[in-house]
Amino acid sequence: MSAKPLSDASKQVLAVWFLGCAAVPFGVLVPTAERSAGLVAAAAALAALGVAVGVAYAWRWRPAWHLLQVCLLAAAGLAGYWGNRWLFVGASALMIYLYFLLYAPQVREEFDIHTAPREVGVLLVLLGMCAVLAILRPGFLEGGNLLDLARQFATVGIMAVGMTMVIVLGGIDLSVGSIVAISGCLATLALRHHDSSLAMAVGISVAAGLVVGLFNGALISGFRMAPFVVTLGTMSMARSLAIVVTGAKQVPVKGCSAEAGFHALAWADTLGVPNPVWLMTLMVLAGHVFLCYTRTGRHIYYIGANEEAARLSGIHVTAIKGVVYTLCGLLAGLAGIVQASRIATGQPSAGAGDELRVIAAVIIGGASFSGGVGTALGSLLGAAIMGVLRQGLILLGVEPNWQQFVEGAVIIGAVGLDLLRKRR
Repeated sequence: MSAKPLSDASKQVLAVWFLGCAAVPFGVLVPTAERSAGLVAAAAALAALGVAVGVAYAWRWRPAWHLLQVCLLAAAGLAGYWGNRWLFVGASALMIYLYFLLYAPQVREEFDIHTAPREVGVLLVLLGMCAVLAILRPGFLEGGNLLDLARQFATVGIMAVGMTMVIVLGGIDLSVGSIVAISGCLATLALRHHDSSLAMAVGISVAAGLVVGLFNGALISGFRMAPFVVTLGTMSMARSLAIVVTGAKQVPVKGCSAEAGFHALAWADTLGVPNPVWLMTLMVLAGHVFLCYTRTGRHIYYIGANEEAARLSGIHVTAIKGVVYTLCGLLAGLAGIVQASRIATGQPSAGAGDELRVIAAVIIGGASFSGGVGTALGSLLGAAIMGVLRQGLILLGVEPNWQQFVEGAVIIGAVGLDLLRKRR
């Protein structure tokens, strides 16, 4: 804390913040038909917490700089859970506006903040998209739609963790969509024809992804083959195997002894949150810890930034490449059984095009094709943006053929954004 007066930007932050705190009770209570005592208490608690954080910011308490953003994100999350679109839009708009003030050089200097995380900008884009949809289509926030939306992009989010490692390494994996197909088909075949347990089916799906990933890693790291060529080949091979083992037919699990558990994998909730969302969250957190807080994770960044320098410094580049592609395949196999559970069927055509969505999610999340840059958290936000985009196009009544056009344009835009970041 310092006796030095706050900068003009910080004074503006406080003025806008306290106005927002005053508006919170109205944003929480006015749109609601039934104002229960619990809701009134929640509105009062939110307003009081906001005032306390604002006072701490005025005293230049460093954590308050972070708490302002956390409070706004929490308010937007509660608004989405309650289906309160005006509170959601207000919190999102306030967070976007305050971002430009909080990350101004003079404010960051006041609070000794050195860098602005890439993920914050991606988060603001996501909130802005959701706010626009909430205004144009009020039903976007109703009936737990946000959780259902998260359930839909959970498979992309799971695969994005592995793809993040691959792209940070400076590689690419085009086989993840086909791994989803072969792993899901093998799991459903085990359930239908061999009466396997759910645990066995999950193990088979994950093992199938692991084997394909290990094959990719062996060719890329051991024989130094180009990742694009290798994974393009395994994409075709895995898809072909999925067609062969199923006879080009769907494999339903209806009537199997493990049908109920298999269905629950994708459609049941735990503590009010869909199981696929929990699984995606766990994989993202594990991926974040692995990349940022382990020696192998740091070595992945070093290799992606400069492979030859990493090799000369004693890093076992071959082994790490093998591990990364194996993990990417394993996570795609896990996504495969979740996808099969969603439709209660193993389909040879499952996962078609997912590789492009996953790559786009990772690039939108802040990773770079040149390697050395990217985070699992950013990729999760990128997957969410892709999910919101697809949902938004459906809600806005865009024809399916044009939806694919827009998705393709977003993928091109993501690559263009990556090029702009590198030039800077």
